Amino acid sequence: YTNTSGTIDGFILCPHAIILFDYKLANIDDEAYDEQLQKYAAYLRKQYQRPVEAYLISMVKGSFRQVEIFEE
Repeated sequence: YTNTSGTIDGFILCPHAIILFDYKLANIDDEAYDEQLQKYAAYLRKQYQRPVEAYLISMVKGSFRQVEIFEE
């Protein structure tokens, strides 16, 4: 999926949910990234009719954090 906000880095389609992940170089605390994942999650939820869990992954720091996804 590509739009003006970017491209989904990856997701895992599980039987009852979708695990969405997006790689960032270092900073995973920017609120703009949360908004980006909200858009990706809405798209995936619409396509597959499953709830979405979303994660930002820092490639430099080797850390991650879960992003709260709001159902529409």
